Amino acid sequence: MNKIEYFDAGVITPEEIFIAADLVPIRLLGDPTISIDKANEHIPPTHCFWARNLLEQAINGLKDVKGIIATHGCDCTNRQFDTNSCNLYDLKRKLGDDYDIPCLILDADMNDPRKLNETQTINKIESFIEILEERKKN
Repeated sequence: MNKIEYFDAGVITPEEIFIAADLVPIRLLGDPTISIDKANEHIPPTHCFWARNLLEQAINGLKDVKGIIATHGCDCTNRQFDTNSCNLYDLKRKLGDDYDIPCLILDADMNDPRKLNETQTINKIESFIEILEERKKN
């Protein structure tokens, strides 16, 4: 089973595309039983607990994961993304460099669907699937 995990404050992640690519999408949820000390070293404590908790889970190791997809959608994460978008890209780089986990970032303004560039989003997803398929061959 090829698991692709995602964290998504809204409903933007297109699970059906990943299922069609023979991937099992699993939504990452927060875990209130773990400490977030390591995540606090990378994400400011003013950011939402949920985002820091997911990073802590990633730092501690996600088992049998072929990739991670990061989206945003609620007002809190949208504004955090607008003002601190480098943090999400830092997370992507850390997961790739330190843990060899490929990541896809899908950004969209969930408050105004007219701003979603569907073609660009589909291209990003298709490119990510190509990366995962190439990794599956190796």
